[in-house]
Amino acid sequence: TTCSISAHPTNSQRFASGGGDSNVFIWQFSSSLPSGLELMSGLSYHTQPVNCVSWNSTGDKLASSGDDKLVIIWTEDETYDYTQELQMKNDGNLREITKEKW
Repeated sequence: TTCSISAHPTNSQRFASGGGDSNVFIWQFSSSLPSGLELMSGLSYHTQPVNCVSWNSTGDKLASSGDDKLVIIWTEDETYDYTQELQMKNDGNLREITKEKW
């Protein structure tokens, strides 16, 4: 189940999604595929549902957060692959993270 979608700020054909399967996906619209969507990258690190995905203003970084209390910053490299740049965890009384803002 998809919980969050974020449109890429500079590429209108690309968006990110996060959901109940604990994964983050980068998608691109494609007229050459029957589904109309091409999976660009699958990002796995969260251990519980991802509630929010959000691009920075230039689109070279993506933040994801969720029920596991993690905020992960993903960085795009030259091959359009994404690597984990930063991970933060709230060990306080916070139950989950539901919104991000750059």
